Amino acid sequence: MSDERTAAGGVHQPDYPELQELAAGLLNDRASSSFDAAAPVDAVADAPSGIRLHLADLLSDDAGELLLEGFGPVELIAEEGVAGHGLAPAHVMASGEDVSGFGFVTLAGGTMIYFSPDIDLSVAPPDAS
Repeated sequence: MSDERTAAGGVHQPDYPELQELAAGLLNDRASSSFDAAAPVDAVADAPSGIRLHLADLLSDDAGELLLEGFGPVELIAEEGVAGHGLAPAHVMASGEDVSGFGFVTLAGGTMIYFSPDIDLSVAPPDAS
């Protein structure tokens, strides 16, 4: 794609200043995290600082893993259902990020999403948004 560039390590990063600013604003210290596969979508959608992300818009590393960092409620819209979730054991992503102790969600198609402890993550199907 013409709007992507390859960073060191072969990770594709979008050249969207708005998303880069949003991502930089989400970075925060790590405390506690939560994930609720059955969380009501309205709780996230109505939250004043809630963020809605579509899985199809996110870029993974070379191993097909994603990392969400920041804080607050995040609703992830995904075609695939949740196959599992928990806390990550000692693990460094292909992009070099240490996600040991982060929360994770595995989607039915195999996508692994790690998220920082300050994110309250929920996953919803596309028709819920």
